[in-house]
Amino acid sequence: VWNGKESIPISLSQVWQLAVDNYSDSSIEKEERWRDADSLVGGIFIRELNRNGLPLKYHHSLYEAVGQICEKERNVRPNVELGVIDELLKNVDSVVKFNSEKQKADFSGDNKENEVLVASAIVSIGRAWPRRSNSNMQFKYYKPVLELLRMSMKGTSWNVHLAAMTALRDVLTNSLIPDVLNEENVKNGIDLAFLSIQQNKNPRVIVAALKAILAVLEKANGDSPDAELNKTAVAVLKMSAPQCKNMVQRLLSNDEPTVVHIASLVEKQANKILKSKVFISL
Repeated sequence: VWNGKESIPISLSQVWQLAVDNYSDSSIEKEERWRDADSLVGGIFIRELNRNGLPLKYHHSLYEAVGQICEKERNVRPNVELGVIDELLKNVDSVVKFNSEKQKADFSGDNKENEVLVASAIVSIGRAWPRRSNSNMQFKYYKPVLELLRMSMKGTSWNVHLAAMTALRDVLTNSLIPDVLNEENVKNGIDLAFLSIQQNKNPRVIVAALKAILAVLEKANGDSPDAELNKTAVAVLKMSAPQCKNMVQRLLSNDEPTVVHIASLVEKQANKILKSKVFISL
């Protein structure tokens, strides 16, 4: 890999995004070659990610480019699935495992460069999460992704935890209730956020974890754009809402104003669920 190649993936992604912005949705949908270009760009980046011995900067830029394209697709064409999640998940899994093995072998504890890469890889998973129209694929990958996030957090510093919570929020925000976010899956997601809060004092990580929890509570209360309020959603949170309320009571006295603000929003949503007629009738 030659010097400066790390700028190519981001440049390609930016050109692609500009092109998307200059076509109407209908024009894009009718243009088969354009859809082929989506697969081509995704294919190039994923193929490059699977190469061995990539320089850190280039590796990082590939994850960023994949994430940018997937996120843009989700916003512009929510029914178009790039289908990169399978290969991307395998790749990120190998990066996380390599980092874990390196931690065991390196007693100095200096693993910052690898953790930067792990964080970048983890964030890309959340950005590449399957579309809401593809609940079967979401359900298939939900547990493996949460397990990968949990594994990435073992023995790593706050920046990896921040990446894991950012990815968790993307997954929870864009997953369907109750098709994907059933009782077990919601509990596992919220428990992972609780774990990160318990293990971290960094306010950025705490805020990210609270936002992940907030995404689910808002779904249940119908405050999200999807307005997915139903009995199933409230039943799913029957156990989680009291736990959320107890947790935020402690965070409301945090020294960081942003933490207090987001914690108050979580408390508001939890109280709303606890006081709802549907919840009381369960």
